[in-house]
Amino acid sequence: MREREAHGRGPERAHEVRRLRDLLRSAVLSGAYRVGQLPSEAELMTGHRATRAAVRAALAMLRTEGLIERAQGIGTHAVVAPANALIEEALGVLRPPNSALFDGRTRPRLLDSATIATPHTLAPG
Repeated sequence: MREREAHGRGPERAHEVRRLRDLLRSAVLSGAYRVGQLPSEAELMTGHRATRAAVRAALAMLRTEGLIERAQGIGTHAVVAPANALIEEALGVLRPPNSALFDGRTRPRLLDSATIATPHTLAPG
């Protein structure tokens, strides 16, 4: 549900939905749901003292943002963000910093040194 749709049902409900969305977004991004599964709608209602409509609206907003996925009968799960690394780091050219995907003990190794022709789609002519 979009924010403007939440406004149509009163400013207090819109505020409740945004507050809940922000709290859940913060929890998802901080890794509070390490196994991926978020609490059920009933647990969220109880834990945040929110209505079912507000919980569903907040979850819909997070789904639109791409932070969660919902499936009936399975539940709501946090979407795992892809790992990012600089190409120089991945190739072993740079020493990885402490916050890097690869730690200092991980060293890439050459698996293949074959020469591959450039595809015609990249080198017309």
